[in-house]
Amino acid sequence: MAALTTAHTTNIPATEVDAAVIIAHAAVQQSKIDAAAAVLAEAKLQLSDADAVFAEAQSRFKAAETAYEGAKTRGKRLVLDAQRALDEALHDMSVIRAPFHPIRRTPPEVLGAIFEFCVDLDLSQTSSPEFKTCRLQPFTLARVCRLWRCAALMQHRVWSNINITLDGITLATAPQWRQYLSNMFARSGKSMLNLRVSREDDASSADGPIIRMILPELQRCDTLVISMSTIGHDDHDDFALRILQAELPALRELHLDISWMHHSIDPSSLLRHTPLLRNLGSRFSFAGTRLNMPHLVSATLEQCSAADACLILASAKSLQTVLQP
Repeated sequence: MAALTTAHTTNIPATEVDAAVIIAHAAVQQSKIDAAAAVLAEAKLQLSDADAVFAEAQSRFKAAETAYEGAKTRGKRLVLDAQRALDEALHDMSVIRAPFHPIRRTPPEVLGAIFEFCVDLDLSQTSSPEFKTCRLQPFTLARVCRLWRCAALMQHRVWSNINITLDGITLATAPQWRQYLSNMFARSGKSMLNLRVSREDDASSADGPIIRMILPELQRCDTLVISMSTIGHDDHDDFALRILQAELPALRELHLDISWMHHSIDPSSLLRHTPLLRNLGSRFSFAGTRLNMPHLVSATLEQCSAADACLILASAKSLQTVLQP
């Protein structure tokens, strides 16, 4: 072994003795190589078998998944068909049993009172798409059947909530709005009115005919909501101003949301006659007005100056609550 080591380290040719030793060591090493190669071949064979098993399992899984999806689709279709059949059967049963429904025996007077609660609405809330559709509620109730129409027409207060959006009125749509107001005013009889008039744009010529229809009805207005960005115009009259200048002898609740008023408007001409007003909600400057609110008990004043607050206090001797959010 020492001779073999010397031959490797001194880089001299192997002697006969070294050659014999080297051959013996090479034989041992070759046996190790052969054994490792055999193990590697066996491992590759096992890996190949595992891949085959995995591929077969994957194929079975895909087949099972396809079968499941097919069964799920068929099941959903069956459920939908069964649900549709059940809904149709229930609807048919409701039609068959309709003559026995208690509402058929409800007197129109009671039914009308129920309708009144159905259309009850706080007109001072912020406008929204749902809020705007509320103006159709009385008409929806009245066209269900003859009994409901009779009940709705008997109860005048069902038709007393009137919401007018001046921005949506053009010369083309004005006739429809006039018909709407005519129906509401006629069907509300002599009941007190809850009226909301809103506008975000400037005044237009289409406002005039609509507001002319409103003015006579203000005598029986219980709640009035005015929500406008501006009132007054340089080039033409703003008919909305006439609402604020009108006498409101029956008004009990007033909500004003007016951002700007034209300088040519005389404030002393506004809200001169509101003797029964009890609740006021306002985002409006009262500077220069001559208010008459002897029965006012509650006021909510937004963006209100000290002068406005003093003016309200001076004109409302019965005032109990003042809120300034």
